[in-house]
This record gives sequence, structure tokens and C-alpha cells, in this order.
Amino acid sequence: MRELSTIYRLGLVRVSHSQDEPSPEVQYQFDGPLDLTGSGKYDVGKIGEQWAIQYSYRCAIDDFDLVTFFYDRKPTRRMLTTTQLIEEIQTFFEVHGWKTSNMIFRCWECGRETHWLDTFHNSLAEKWDGYKDRYCGC
Repeated sequence: MRELSTIYRLGLVRVSHSQDEPSPEVQYQFDGPLDLTGSGKYDVGKIGEQWAIQYSYRCAIDDFDLVTFFYDRKPTRRMLTTTQLIEEIQTFFEVHGWKTSNMIFRCWECGRETHWLDTFHNSLAEKWDGYKDRYCGC
């Protein structure tokens, strides 16, 4: 994940999925989806010297995941959404393998074989959606 976050200049230092992380000194919040637990929002503040965004969601009938993103500068909403997208992409390829064969697809529209990053889409989110839809953007 560090490589993609560097490309997108997120300032992402690390990601934690641990209930042992301390809570940030909340300076502001972002609204989130309705399934967030705790404060029900994305809490943004400092934990020590680093900026952090922290939120939790229910992941089992009697359990929750506390997610903390650590940054080297004050995070924005856009940094949060990009970090979440990068984490989704990384998780997908960790589960399915980082083999090239998992990253190339045949476009349903034109039949061209394309690496998911070589599509005609502009943003990372559009490229990822194109990969999931098997559409190169032709």
C-alpha cells in the first residue's frame, strides 16, 4: 500500500486494524456511512505527532473493526477516500494474488486484453471500476 500512497502523495504512514490503537484528539469529523459505530463519523485528529483518521464498523455479530489511518500531515476527505480505495485494491490482490494474470482482463466491449492500470480511464477509482466491470474505456 505504501507504494500507491506515495504515487498519490497521500502522506500515508501506516494503517492499523487494531482495537488497541488510542483514540485521536478529535479536531474535526467527516460524515460517514450509516454503518459506522462509535461516534458514527470519521474522527480526525492527532495521535502523538501524527495525524490520524479513525473509525469503526461492525464486522461480526458481536465484534467491530477499529481502523486508523496515520498520515504525516493534516488529512482531507479526499485523502481518506483515496486511502480506502487503495486498501480495497490491495486487499483484493492479496486475496487473489499479485500475478499478472489477475491484473489483465479482456474488455467485454472491444475484446482487447488490458492491464487494469492501462485503461483509458483517468482516475484510480475509474480504473478500478473499469477492472471490476471488465471495461477498458474504449
